[in-house]
Amino acid sequence: MHRVNPILKSRPNSDSASQIYIEYIFDRTNRKLFPTGRRVRPEDWNQDKREVRKTHPEHKAINLVVNELRRKIHEVADRAVISGEIPSIRYITSVLNFEQTQNEGAIVNLDGILEKWIEEGTDRITPNALKHYKVFRNHLKGYMKWKKVPLAISDLDTESFQVEFRRYLETQVKVDGKMGLMRSTVGAQFKRLKTLLSFSLRNGYLSKVSKSNVKHGSEASDNVYVTELELDTLENLDLAERPALAHTRDLFIIGCETGLRYSDLSMLNISHFSDRFIRKPTRKTSKTVIIPISVRLRRVLERYNGGLPRAPHSVVFNRQIKEVCRIASMDSTFTWIEQRGNRKEELSAMKYEVVASHTCRRSFCTNQFLKGMPNFLIRKISGHSTEKAFLQYIRIDEEQAAEEMAKRWVEWQQVSDTKTA
Repeated sequence: MHRVNPILKSRPNSDSASQIYIEYIFDRTNRKLFPTGRRVRPEDWNQDKREVRKTHPEHKAINLVVNELRRKIHEVADRAVISGEIPSIRYITSVLNFEQTQNEGAIVNLDGILEKWIEEGTDRITPNALKHYKVFRNHLKGYMKWKKVPLAISDLDTESFQVEFRRYLETQVKVDGKMGLMRSTVGAQFKRLKTLLSFSLRNGYLSKVSKSNVKHGSEASDNVYVTELELDTLENLDLAERPALAHTRDLFIIGCETGLRYSDLSMLNISHFSDRFIRKPTRKTSKTVIIPISVRLRRVLERYNGGLPRAPHSVVFNRQIKEVCRIASMDSTFTWIEQRGNRKEELSAMKYEVVASHTCRRSFCTNQFLKGMPNFLIRKISGHSTEKAFLQYIRIDEEQAAEEMAKRWVEWQQVSDTKTA
């Protein structure tokens, strides 16, 4: 019966780094060593467990590569036995196509890497972000089916793949009856690609990554925001006979006053509140944001006698807040441009139809910006890491921009006149 084991082939009395191999033993006289591309010193190798010792700073990454090759050889050999083939050394070598892939440093299966990437994310990122990882995996599999070619992890770091993958996403993927993803959605897939390549580098599946090749691109979102005047209307809306909608309305106002993502807003509890501030660790970045409690927020909290409104599932929340905004007569026409590849389409809807949980965050950023709050202060509360990311949340049109500029000119002139008086 064939055997597959990792071994460290080191010279006697040598303390220099030696190559780790996967030894495939077909019978007593036939064996082959498959190099893993990983080297360690003999003192860092646990012969009993056949793995790199935990004292080695890269033991996880190296052991992952070694075990992946070992698993692959086992899989090929077992599949041969089941299908009636003889798992000879020639057969194993042929199937693995070792000579072609040895420069990668390890023989790894792209499906396996994708699964390990998602598995690693399970304990590190939010369920919603993990869902995006799985969507990317499905798009990648769809691409391979479309091109009728398998991919290695190294292929994903080439310009030719990225050009073709973008073309596939923009022209071949069908969503809601339309061909091609929106440009912002395509950009999101390339962000996932960057994350996957970084994971592969970190775990030894790639020796280097030319991430500068990955141009994910983006476009400003045209999602709406709710003005201060509209927030006044919502706050004063009589929903006494519809308590579920009243809870959703109040939670929406809390979101607009704090800028929290719904994943954090829905987990908010009274322990996060003090006399003046909210202190809340965010799920996406694990950083704690400190948010001052506004006058409007205090009024909403007073309705709950020291508690908070119940947070429904995000799907229910989005459905209910649309109904609340419809009752509040947010029925102005909202128009935006949707781009899929090179095709642009002008769409329109009633404002209440496009309000959703993320409108809270945009409303907070935009309203604070319009109040003249410095960007760096808003970012401290919203948690945006870059100015570019923050500015994509500012939703003012050309007329509002002109009015704000004219107003600030007047304020500046008044200050100037006072200084010269």
